[in-house]
Amino acid sequence: MKLNTQVTGIDLKEVGKTIRWYRRSFNLTQREMAELTGTSLLCINQWERGKNKLLRVETLVKMAQLFGVSEQDLLYPSDEVKKWINMSSEEP
Repeated sequence: MKLNTQVTGIDLKEVGKTIRWYRRSFNLTQREMAELTGTSLLCINQWERGKNKLLRVETLVKMAQLFGVSEQDLLYPSDEVKKWINMSSEEP
């Protein structure tokens, strides 16, 4: 039986920015990331835009493993990572 758990109580837009930053840092397309995490392209796109209100713990774990970080790092990035995320969002 599969446990249906989801992450709640987080800033979805900030998590989306973090996911996008890590994905781009690894030179992955949204489609590639979807395939590697076993989710859909639409979900990846919606997460990155902060539009998907459902982020399954299983998927969060897969993303963290893919990027070599902890789940906490994706949900609550360090100040240094936030700095890099903000710098990358200023690019044209």
